[in-house]
Amino acid sequence: MTLCRLPVAPHRRVRDRGEVTAPDPSAQPLIWKEPTPTMSDSDSGEKLGSNLSQLIQQLEKIEFTSDRDLYQYARILRAIGMELHMRIGMDADMIGAILAQYKGKWWTFGAQSKIRAKLVAAHLKGGASAAKVLGLSGIKMYASFVKHFIQPEIEAERKAREGKGKKPGFSIGDKPKGAPGRPGEAGAA
Repeated sequence: MTLCRLPVAPHRRVRDRGEVTAPDPSAQPLIWKEPTPTMSDSDSGEKLGSNLSQLIQQLEKIEFTSDRDLYQYARILRAIGMELHMRIGMDADMIGAILAQYKGKWWTFGAQSKIRAKLVAAHLKGGASAAKVLGLSGIKMYASFVKHFIQPEIEAERKAREGKGKKPGFSIGDKPKGAPGRPGEAGAA
């Protein structure tokens, strides 16, 4: 989406000190493009674009074979949710502003149209918040996966590493720590 920002008062400029200067003949409207948020996955090297159709295509290509696929799915779903949230929220504001300018009947002076415009825009803002929830649900899904599947495995591996020094099961002839072993061995180590 390309936005255009016009310079303030193109016929003359006012500086911070209050003095008025002559118009700038080279004053051109400033044009910029929104930065495209790209999220890169350091392991796979794939880029996530900001184009909604590309994101959906990337989401459809994922086959769940490993935990990295779930991670990539969550990242793409988050990017889709953020993109939809921003687009729908901005569209709601734009539609609300356009509908608020409708004058309506002469005796209401446009007051009813402003109220109705807010009601119409509120429906789209609700949709924008739903898109935000969509993006957050992907992140929550992956966090839950880590909590219920990855953390227990890491914990089990840690316990297995700690237990390797001890002999499992029943043993005969081992002295308990700090106690004499067999009768007659008291004090002999």
